[in-house]
Order: sequence, then C-alpha cells, then structure tokens
Amino acid sequence: MVEKELLLKSPLLRELPPAALAEIATVCEPISVAAGQYIYKKGTAGECFFLVLSGEVELIETRDDNSTCMIGRIGEGGHFGESSLLTGQKRSLSIRAVSDVVLGRFSSAFFHDTLLADPVFHRELDKTLVNRLRFAMRDHVETIFDHSRTFLQPESADLYPFFDPETGTEAGPDELIPKSLKNVQVSIKKFTADLDPVFIIGESGTGRKSAARQIHQGSAHHEGPYGVIDLRQFEPGLLESKLFGHDPGALAFSQLREAGILEQTRGGTIVLYHAEVLEESLRQKFLSIIKKGYYYRIGGKTRLSLSVRFIFICGSGGKTEESTCFFNQERY
Repeated sequence: MVEKELLLKSPLLRELPPAALAEIATVCEPISVAAGQYIYKKGTAGECFFLVLSGEVELIETRDDNSTCMIGRIGEGGHFGESSLLTGQKRSLSIRAVSDVVLGRFSSAFFHDTLLADPVFHRELDKTLVNRLRFAMRDHVETIFDHSRTFLQPESADLYPFFDPETGTEAGPDELIPKSLKNVQVSIKKFTADLDPVFIIGESGTGRKSAARQIHQGSAHHEGPYGVIDLRQFEPGLLESKLFGHDPGALAFSQLREAGILEQTRGGTIVLYHAEVLEESLRQKFLSIIKKGYYYRIGGKTRLSLSVRFIFICGSGGKTEESTCFFNQERY
C-alpha cells in the first residue's frame, strides 16, 4: 500500500474519483531499487506495470554485440512496463535506476482487469501513448532529413558536362575536344548503357564526380535520386548503418524501422567518394549484395531488393588501383 499523495504525481491517476484512487493505493506494491540496479532487462517477460513514485529511471537499449546506450529517462509521475502487457511481447528495453528510486508495482491481472477497465485511466494512458508515438515519428522524420545532409553538395567544378545527356552530343566543337576528353566521353556513354557498378580512379580535379553525374544522367536511373557520400566522414560501423539501415527494436511504443540510404535512394544512383577507405569486410558485403541483388537492414530479417546503381570513386597513386579496384574479374 502507498499514500494517495504519491499516486497523484502520475497524470494517469489525477482525475480518478477518490474511491478508485483509494483502491489503487491499497493494491499498489511499493518497491525500492538502488541506483544502478535494473528493474528488468530486455527480453524478459512482461509481468508488471510500474509507476515512478520518486527518483528517476533510464531506458537502456542493448544491441546484438552487447553494446548499450541510454535512449531516455522517466522521472517522478512517469510510468513504464505497459507496452509488454498490452502487446503480450517480451520487454524490448531494459530499465535501470539512475538514482535510488521508489516504484509502485501492479500485477498484470490488476492492470488489465481494474486499471484498463477504468475509462478515465484508459483515456489518459491512450493520450500518453499517442504522444510517445508522435515523438517517435518526429525523431524518425528528423533522421530521414539527416540523410539528406549526408550527401555532398555539388560544386561548380563537378557540373562540367562531358556531353549533353539529353542529346548525347559532345561538349564543344569536335575539333576543339582533346583526344583524352573524347576517350572519357566514349567511356561515359558506354557506362550509361546499363546499371552495373562503375569504379572511377583518378586524381583530384580530373572531373571524377562530374563523370559520375553524367553517367547517372544518361542512365535508366536518370529520373531517380542521386547522392555523393564522402566515406571519410564516417566510422565503419556508422557508415554501414547509414547505408543499409537497421532494425533496432528501438522503443517499446514504436515499431518504426530505420531506413538506410540504399532504401531511400531506390531507382537512383549512389556515388561512394574515396572508396579506398572502405574496410575489407564492407567491400566484401558490397560484392555480395551486388551479386545477389538484395540485402538486409542491420539486425533485420526482411529481404530488400537492391535497386540502386553504385559508382565508386577513389584516388590514384601508389598501390591504390591495386588495392581498391575490387570489381575486377577475379573478385566480381
């Protein structure tokens, strides 16, 4: 049993009639948890509903590699544990005490038979869950917009046309076009004929990104999205998640999945700039998905069709061509 004043900290209970509040106070089981201790862990069965009477708890996400991160906190008057009780699924997050906390615990039976049966409690719980979903959706939308900032913005030097993609004519009178440029034009036209991956090797300032854009504009994907990603900006683990997306099982109140750049650029072209920095494991993954024509989000089980054209750009010099041109006859 707990004091009714403690229960009134919860927005779910403030508007209940006195008799209903008195019954809840009688049934509520107070438990104390020391700072740093877990109330429950991810993957366990959902058996109770909790109110935070004093102190603060944090929501912990644990990934497949056992790494963890704190994704939110719940203070006095907050509640947790209802998602598993409502869905019948196991806990999707771990809950840990930030400070010494006092919780009010209710059994699954009381939650379903008494609390949910009260129209006032049910209404307030619905409002809370909808607000949580709105916040989750907003975060998801902001993540999508973050993907647009992942791409490099084209510079004027990148936009030099080797040829007019609409007419297929060369840039400038034939007699003024150097032989080396004509060779580039021929190569570009060759690569626009299909959607196979392209590997461009050359020094900075030689028009590599411009050539990539021209290949895209002359290809069957010319009406689709186009993005250039500087691979030097990302740690390998983050890069893989950005590209392929992930199924983190993020929040108990959200079933949203993180769509990767490949998923959001379907029907278009992705240019991977400075491909020489790709780690061997990620190179092998690219080779595999290009051969198979499908991929999975990180931690996901849904097969996604690969409908993106890859263009890899890397610098020349030293052993670069030898070490980074991994789309050769021996490996692809």
